[in-house]
Amino acid sequence: LLPALLAAAIIAYLALMPLLAVLRAPEWLTSIAALFLAAGLWFFFSFVALLLYSWFYRLLPRNRHYDYIIIHGAGLNGKKPTPLLRGRLDKALQLWEKQGRKPLLITSGGQGADEEISEADAMHDYLVNEQQVPESSILKEDRSTTTLENLQYSKSLMDEHSGASTYRCALVTSDYHVFRAAEYAHKAGLNADGIGSHTRGYYWPTAFIREFIAISMAHKWPYIVIAGFWALSAAVELFKYFIH
Repeated sequence: LLPALLAAAIIAYLALMPLLAVLRAPEWLTSIAALFLAAGLWFFFSFVALLLYSWFYRLLPRNRHYDYIIIHGAGLNGKKPTPLLRGRLDKALQLWEKQGRKPLLITSGGQGADEEISEADAMHDYLVNEQQVPESSILKEDRSTTTLENLQYSKSLMDEHSGASTYRCALVTSDYHVFRAAEYAHKAGLNADGIGSHTRGYYWPTAFIREFIAISMAHKWPYIVIAGFWALSAAVELFKYFIH
């Protein structure tokens, strides 16, 4: 549904001004349409920018040493990780192997209202029982319900385990989710790099659109600025009208 709605929005955006011209819409309606066109221009620009960022960020080389690898939860099938979550786990394992099995893996995710166990427990069981990762290489963070809490609670674990805050960690999540995870990591005060796991093609468009909406909701100021300039322009035109 989300990709279909985005396609409809693009068509409406392109057709809006020509349609108003054909209908000879009043000036006030054209002015309101101009506001939507300006906001839409920023919307589509930022959408393409995030799309390119998400695509290229996962291609950047990662040659740093990590002390911890945080794996973000992503829902369960019963007591098993979903395919999306297994992708994150397998990506974390690849990094862990590349780092000589030295970093500690942090399975991060609480128990949702519709879940039988916490995501942290399900990830832990997958790593230990199916991938033969030693128990001593895993820390569990099983309280979080949001991306920001994933990082805040994981930071508490790492601070307690390290006894200091000079460590570096990797955040392993789906490629479309890396930007927001990295942004929240900065907010949480973590020295971290985002590592994106591959997302299946059929799921990627919907997941990316949802992610973009979440990021846009957290960064409303460009739309507020655009609306402010429009309101100022409208006020000036209204003042000129009354003066004449």
